[in-house]
Amino acid sequence: GGALREGAAVQPLRSLFPVMPLRGGATDSEQKAMLIAPDAALEALSVRLSEAADGKAELDAPFLSVYAAMNADSAGREKLLAVTRQLGDAPERRIAANQAKSLYGRPVMSVSRLETFAQCPYRHFVAYGLAPQKKLEPGVDFAELGTLYHAAADAFTRAATADPAFPDIAPDVCDRLMDEAVAPLIDAWRQSPLGESNRGASIARRIRRKARLAGRSIVSQFSQSAFRPLESELVFGKNGVAPFTLDLADGSRVYLQGRIDRVDVMHDGHIRVIDYKSGSRKFDPTMVYYGLQLQLILYLAAAMDSIPGAQASGFFYCRIADPTIKTDSRIKEEVERQIAKKLALSGIALSDVEILRAQGERHAAMISKDGKPGALYKGQLADGDALAAMVDFGKRKAAQLAGGAFSGEIDDSPAAYNAYNACEHCDYAAICGFDPLVKPRRRLSRKQAEDLR
Repeated sequence: GGALREGAAVQPLRSLFPVMPLRGGATDSEQKAMLIAPDAALEALSVRLSEAADGKAELDAPFLSVYAAMNADSAGREKLLAVTRQLGDAPERRIAANQAKSLYGRPVMSVSRLETFAQCPYRHFVAYGLAPQKKLEPGVDFAELGTLYHAAADAFTRAATADPAFPDIAPDVCDRLMDEAVAPLIDAWRQSPLGESNRGASIARRIRRKARLAGRSIVSQFSQSAFRPLESELVFGKNGVAPFTLDLADGSRVYLQGRIDRVDVMHDGHIRVIDYKSGSRKFDPTMVYYGLQLQLILYLAAAMDSIPGAQASGFFYCRIADPTIKTDSRIKEEVERQIAKKLALSGIALSDVEILRAQGERHAAMISKDGKPGALYKGQLADGDALAAMVDFGKRKAAQLAGGAFSGEIDDSPAAYNAYNACEHCDYAAICGFDPLVKPRRRLSRKQAEDLR
């Protein structure tokens, strides 16, 4: 009943002290005695294979006989594979290009699918190739709630822009319009098992509060701004609307489809793209560089492609949340001001001074006293050439990722960067069996906006 393998703490000690004597564990004679029963034999063979891979032992006749016997049937081969694939450097997983094209079907992808491939090619293979059905567990489905918030924001924006007072809508009117927009969505959600429970009632109240804050935030984005909503839920690649085309290195094409949450426009044709997020998200050049955060850039490219005469003025996340505020102030207006700051648009704006003023009060504050864009806001601004270069980079990166997927790349190489870890919220860990102690994650090196060219 004792452990047969070295403990996790022993291995690094052995690397520091290679001649350190070890006591305990199974001796050679004990290992051979275990070869008479299948499960015990696999256990002993695993230890001996590990030692052989490290050059510390050889597979002599008894172990070779067990290996041959287990390799003779499919069940035994599966068990051996589970052991041997963990030894040494795992080969890169691939399937043939024709198999990939047959498996994935039509060359149509979404931006989120491209980002999934960038996170981990094997995760993409399982999700979009094998496509296993996810077991529904009781609890909150955050993806479902995200869809609810998107639908509420869309309905609210349409109702708010139809109001004669827009964008100078009073807070109480804002709340009423959002309540009307979100109420049928909450009612439909409450038909689910979780929604019908007491916990569901509590979540529904939280949804309503978040939605109200989002409504006020959306209206504030047009206050003192020359931008107005042009399109809400702008679709491309569906419902008869042309897709965004990616030209791959092998001469083939992949067609991108999606839905842009909101596109705003100025009188002179400048547009900005808005993406609603129920979680916290900031523009990160490193994540963009490696393809894990392409949505805003590709949505701007698709909008420019769909709207005649459009000129880019920026892309932004609009956060839908009920943020925690740390303040000693009991003044309602001060608390509301800090909430609004947490929910403000976040992304990249065109550094043109007139456009910054047109964006609204928050972006106008980025102009320094000498009438130029402030150096403190360098990470949030880009001139026309830099913005165009980002869009071109996003197209190339998207084509590279799509090409990798359809060429058969399915390697288990999850990305990791700072606190981000692609394995953390992966639904397919049990299928993949990835072990970071055997194969390290793909560490992303830090990049700057200047690298997106």
